[in-house]
Amino acid sequence: MSPARRLETALSLYKTAWDIKKSGLRSLHPDWSEAALEARTRRIFVTGYAGD
Repeated sequence: MSPARRLETALSLYKTAWDIKKSGLRSLHPDWSEAALEARTRRIFVTGYAGD
């Protein structure tokens, strides 16, 4: 697999994981705004910490 293809695959997997995590958070917190969901998803991906 070429380096470009490997990068494309990695980025696709990252986006899929992001979307799944955000969807899970939306299910748990249907009252949260889109901005809150984005912020919490970002925090989880940056720090690895999902707690409050």
